[in-house]
Amino acid sequence: MSYLELQHVTFKDKNRNRKILDNLSLVIEKGDFVILLGSNGSGKTSLIRLIQGLYRPSQGKLLFENEDLAERSLDSIARDIITLTQDMVMTTFEGLTVLENCLMATLRHQRANLKISQKTERAFFKDYLKDFHRSLPGHLDTPTGHLSGGERQLLSLGLCLLNPPKILLLDEHTSALDPRASALVLEKTMNVIQGNKITALMTTHKIEQALSLGNRLIVMKDGKIIEDIGEKDKKKLKEKDIWSFYEETVSFS
Repeated sequence: MSYLELQHVTFKDKNRNRKILDNLSLVIEKGDFVILLGSNGSGKTSLIRLIQGLYRPSQGKLLFENEDLAERSLDSIARDIITLTQDMVMTTFEGLTVLENCLMATLRHQRANLKISQKTERAFFKDYLKDFHRSLPGHLDTPTGHLSGGERQLLSLGLCLLNPPKILLLDEHTSALDPRASALVLEKTMNVIQGNKITALMTTHKIEQALSLGNRLIVMKDGKIIEDIGEKDKKKLKEKDIWSFYEETVSFS
């Protein structure tokens, strides 16, 4: 039984009746770390939103643990599938302190309360957050909007992992950060995925990330999968090989 499966999935823009995803079939196994590579408009973010349950297929089925996701509520899906994007407003409230954001997150992760009950909330999060960024334990009373971009994104990552999801979706989650912060967030993300054995999908338009991360690479263009490369073949790839999949008019920036 596959873990996550797309069966001939098409998704159309209702306003223009344009195919954004065109007849996608894909099987993702438990423990896969899949990189989705494509330029803007390739369909990779729309695919993430379908898996989140924010979009519904126009045709075809999207199955998770052999259950049609279209039959599940958004709240039900969110208990198993969590998304981290470049938009930190989606995962943290900038007007609340770090601790207040942590307490809000516990409401979404009820099972995590079992851990927190063993310590005071402040002591628990002071200890928990140090694994994500060494400065966060000292910022419990700091409004989240005052944190650096890297600190805030690592806080978001920590809050997502209070109760590790079955699937972690990463949609360009480092693209708004400077190179140093981006590298740190990526390193922590990889540690979290490997340490918790989480199935993950990550979108990127950066070829160097596509080559260095994940055990599987899926290249998308115009709403279609044009390459699906396993771990063994992925290790042999070089940047020029990625470019060969595309016409000269396609730009990655």
